[in-house]
This record gives sequence, structure tokens and C-alpha cells, in this order.
Amino acid sequence: MKKVFYPLACCLAAGVLVSCSGQKKSGSAQEEQSANEVALSYSKSLKAAEMDSLQLPVDADGYIT
Repeated sequence: MKKVFYPLACCLAAGVLVSCSGQKKSGSAQEEQSANEVALSYSKSLKAAEMDSLQLPVDADGYIT
């Protein structure tokens, strides 16, 4: 059991260290990019027109057609 557990624990610890250390570099690059570019909001132009569901056509069984 010890022969399996020790390498597994080492691999897990190495994975945690590698995955957590990369966030510093990507954060600084993201700050530089946001300083140079203007962020646009596309949510208003991509929203579908709102419609009242009570105005939709309904068949004899009550299902929306």
C-alpha cells in the first residue's frame, strides 16, 4: 500500500503546485490586454425579443403550436 500511496501523493502535490503557480502569469497578461482594449457588451444586441407566452397560438389540447 505504501508503494502506491507515496508516488500518488507526490504526483498530486506536484499537480497542485503546477496548476496554482500559473495563475500569476496569466493574470498579469490579462491586465495588460484589458488596458489596451476596450471591452464591449454584446448582451443587449444578442437578446431575443421578449414575448408574452399567453399570446402564443394554442391548439385544442392546450399545447403551444
